Amino acid sequence: MTDSDFPRREFLKTLAACTCVLPFPAGCGTSHREQTMPPPAAKQTNLQDSLFVLDTWFWKNNLSIPQQNELLRELDIPRTTDCRTDWESFPETLERLDRDGIELIAVYAPFSIDDETLPGHLKDLTKRLAGRNTFLWVSLNSRKIRPSDPAGDEIGIRLTKQAAEVAQEQGLRISLYPHVGCWVERSGHAFEIAEKAGLRNVGCTFNLYHWLKTEGPNDLTKKAELIFPRLDCLTINGSPQDVSNLPVEEGILPLGEGDYDVRSFVEIFHKMRFRGPIGLQGYGIGGDIHAKLAASLEEWKKYSRWIEG
Repeated sequence: MTDSDFPRREFLKTLAACTCVLPFPAGCGTSHREQTMPPPAAKQTNLQDSLFVLDTWFWKNNLSIPQQNELLRELDIPRTTDCRTDWESFPETLERLDRDGIELIAVYAPFSIDDETLPGHLKDLTKRLAGRNTFLWVSLNSRKIRPSDPAGDEIGIRLTKQAAEVAQEQGLRISLYPHVGCWVERSGHAFEIAEKAGLRNVGCTFNLYHWLKTEGPNDLTKKAELIFPRLDCLTINGSPQDVSNLPVEEGILPLGEGDYDVRSFVEIFHKMRFRGPIGLQGYGIGGDIHAKLAASLEEWKKYSRWIEG
């Protein structure tokens, strides 16, 4: 995802996975990490029920909130995100999700470290989310500082702490969301910033697509072990092994498509006792969304049965 100051067209071009939450059974109780982090909210009973569907699935076909909600209910997976960053319509979106019985797992809330201050909508956003298990997916962006450049550390860590403090006032968590092209674009960097912020309500998300795009498919176990102490959320999708030179529409596929072994990806984290929410990414997927999402959910059931034995 991209910085909230980026034009929406640019955002849509680069966004590949928006990615929350934390507080699922944990903002997404028992902690899913068994480390020092507090549980992000609701309680997962099994792997299959840990899945939620990112609203990016519905962008290509321009589905309205009522239309997306109807589809989610029809497929019996009433859990989603709001990654649209349309703060004016957010109150209406939230009201409609509540009316339709759709749980809001995460809200994508990017901001730029170039501004050296938090976006003005953040306080109002957290107040509206108070009392929920929703977490904030925070991506840290910059037009001036290159991805992973330590020159952004001081301001990036300070703003992360400030955002976490604003969220904590309403009992919420934030999860740093690594995104291609952003200052924080790698999962290890997201973990590093979360660690240096040092607050208990700051975690990070591991996004399959952005990891493959920025780092490739090797050394997954090593990376998983590195970020696990603050891991709040995973996002997955069908994928080719090598997405480095592919447009996002070819790198994010329905689950079960592509030659990357997504089941083994999930299994590695499950064996580490990760029990947080897992998001199904659908950015750039068009056509018959109902059929593609239904097929993806069936694939997820197969993964879950295999992994849990």
